[in-house]
Amino acid sequence: EEPFGRSFEEAAKRLDRVWRRDALRALEALEKAPAQLEAEVRRQRLAGLQAELATLGLQSRRPAAITQAELRRARVARAREIHPDLRRGREAAGAGRRGLFGRGS
Repeated sequence: EEPFGRSFEEAAKRLDRVWRRDALRALEALEKAPAQLEAEVRRQRLAGLQAELATLGLQSRRPAAITQAELRRARVARAREIHPDLRRGREAAGAGRRGLFGRGS
């Protein structure tokens, strides 16, 4: 008779299952890490651009929720608003020359 009997074998099998499950969880976390890191870097960059986001009308949105396409649409729309060739009248053209962020050009 073995000193540990079946309980030792069962414990070894349970330990093996637990180890495999933990290893799979670690591998999944490593696979997700680059995307999570990229999202965090993007969020921090956009968080530092609050004045610019306000100019584009995106200040009410969370920086992490703003998509690249949304950012591009807002930028193009704002550029059209202030472009002197696309606005009518002298007053509109003069206001458009202030630049994208209200500074002189």
